[in-house]
Amino acid sequence: MNEEDVIWDRLLQDFVSLPPTLFPTSAGPPTTPSPTIPDSPTLPPSSEQPCGISPTLRSELLTNIAEEVSGGPIIAGTYQERALNWLIGQDEFFVCPDNPKAYQRYILAAFYYATDGDNWAECSAPTSFDDPDAIAAANANCDIITTPIPGGNLNPLFLPTTQGDKAWLTPVYECEWAGITCRVETNCVDRIEFERNGLGGILPFELKDLDDLRFLILERGATQGTIPVEFGDIEDLVFLDLDFNQLEGTIPDQIYSFTNLVQLDLNNNLLSGTISPLIGNLRNLVFFQVSENQFTGAIPPEISQLTSLVTGSFELNENLSGSLEGLCESITSKPSYTLIADCNPLGPGLPPGFNAVVVRPVFQVYSVALHREMHNT
Repeated sequence: MNEEDVIWDRLLQDFVSLPPTLFPTSAGPPTTPSPTIPDSPTLPPSSEQPCGISPTLRSELLTNIAEEVSGGPIIAGTYQERALNWLIGQDEFFVCPDNPKAYQRYILAAFYYATDGDNWAECSAPTSFDDPDAIAAANANCDIITTPIPGGNLNPLFLPTTQGDKAWLTPVYECEWAGITCRVETNCVDRIEFERNGLGGILPFELKDLDDLRFLILERGATQGTIPVEFGDIEDLVFLDLDFNQLEGTIPDQIYSFTNLVQLDLNNNLLSGTISPLIGNLRNLVFFQVSENQFTGAIPPEISQLTSLVTGSFELNENLSGSLEGLCESITSKPSYTLIADCNPLGPGLPPGFNAVVVRPVFQVYSVALHREMHNT
């Protein structure tokens, strides 16, 4: 088990002792394996008039949906075009333009093609969309199960959700695709989660229109590009976990507007720039990792405003400096806490150039080299 897993396990074990957040908490039913789909599209009454309209009109109306979501005309050769072409001409589920979830199906198809879905380790689309044997083979190569997330600070609303287990782009409701959970009440996407599944490409900004999305967990892939500024429109986001990828650029200021956010996990990427003073807005943040990137500049004093923080990791960046004294005062008051930095955040007494790893009830000290060795195991 690597260090991140150890921290995660300890974090989950001790959440019952954490101080309450601003969110209400309530018990809810566990995740269920099969969704109830009240608004799934109706198959066309005849091949001549699909959805009760002409094929040409259906194509135009679905194109309008795609252009509205993607912010303009669909450009040839893009992931948006591949998603739209699939939706119009290859999707055997045959969504109709008046279906309220048509936009959601387009967005998830865009996500699939943007992240190089055909080359995922598992749960990729079938080699033929209308061949039952190809669909069965794709489903047989799909064993992804989303991680159960407890209530409390990690899942403050604890809404009942469904869990998908089918290969992507197969002719079932999109909430049944693996790595997706949807809210039972609305059939809207609540979570997208993949780890070690070979996701590549880029993060599609179209995810911004998944209004109910709370968990975006895309770990240990090869996703490149930047974190889209449009993600700032996902107002209900609780988890943003993009660690161990190849993301570049800065943390968009829009991310710091997520007042519901409890986990921001961006370690082991190629991110750069500074940590904005806007970090102080994330008053409900419990888990914050930006280690092993290329961040520079001073850690803003507003970091001390993260009074709910239990785990903070800042080490092995380009030239990150500043004081964590205020954060130390807050975090060490917790029943369980971890703080990792390339200095001594607790004050004098430890040699410079060492990481202070603070864990209840004592702290241990690891050298940078040893920490890197542990991080890569």
